[in-house]
Amino acid sequence: MAFILYLLDAPELFDAVDAEAFVDEQRDLPPSDNAKFSAFVHDITQIYPDFSEEDEDGDACVWEEGLDDEASYGEVKELVVSEDLADEDFLAALISVAEKNGLKLYDAEGEVVYPE
Repeated sequence: MAFILYLLDAPELFDAVDAEAFVDEQRDLPPSDNAKFSAFVHDITQIYPDFSEEDEDGDACVWEEGLDDEASYGEVKELVVSEDLADEDFLAALISVAEKNGLKLYDAEGEVVYPE
């Protein structure tokens, strides 16, 4: 089972209502060429490598659909994460790396934007 977290290049966002609106408005836009997403992927894969291609049964890689360095659409990158492998340490690392690279992490299920 997996869930989606959203990386947002929108430093002005601090609440879930604004983050949800941002994701919705970006959804119809072509993916941006955003160096922040590339830097995020580089940094996070130093901690949580993407070996989804080699993990045929999906039981060892936290990146359910792999992790490329491009935006999914507009200024948004969707991160499809294995629910079974994600824990508090993983979330803390995502938040830290997102913040380091000037990005926000939005959890639509929990209705929270990180860093707060």
